Amino acid sequence: MSIRCSLQQSKLQISDIAKKLNVHRAYISHCFKEVYGVSPKYYALQVRIKKAKELLQRSDLPVSSIAAQLSFSSTGYFCRFFRNHVGFSPHQYRTYARTISL
Repeated sequence: MSIRCSLQQSKLQISDIAKKLNVHRAYISHCFKEVYGVSPKYYALQVRIKKAKELLQRSDLPVSSIAAQLSFSSTGYFCRFFRNHVGFSPHQYRTYARTISL
């Protein structure tokens, strides 16, 4: 399973990587930030937002299915998360994104 795929599903934990490499998790986080310029948590957040946007724009999946696919605990939480980070509800984003891509 790739890092990006694991991040989309929130399965990859820094502590798991640190254990496998026999180093402290703070060191892994530091190295990650040095390479990518952002924290692992922020990177994972951006990956999930990007995937949510793609699914909303390119599929007709219900929002509840998208939330489940991205491992959110509930549709309501996904909607709040999406609105807080994108500025639109998932439904508003889907409508807007499809309008501008025509």
